Amino acid sequence: MMQIQLESDSMVLVKALKSDEYDHSLGGVMFRKAKFLLFTQFAFVQVGYVYVPRYCISCAHELARMGMSWDPDETGIWVDPLPEFVKILMVRDLP
Repeated sequence: MMQIQLESDSMVLVKALKSDEYDHSLGGVMFRKAKFLLFTQFAFVQVGYVYVPRYCISCAHELARMGMSWDPDETGIWVDPLPEFVKILMVRDLP
């Protein structure tokens, strides 16, 4: 069985995805929808949810920040080799 690990710097999100603890909270609808989508899209994949401090996933935050500035009607797909700026971000995240 394939395995993937989803990392988040939000402890609440990790707890909400791993349990039903937050299903009836203010954001419960979003948490239930996220769990449903993850379950249906990754039905044959073992998914793990892990909390990590923000400084450990700075590459993901920087890529998300860059993506917010791009035109939403434009599709961007990167294939090998990755763009140089992505390589630089990834190297910065290495321990």
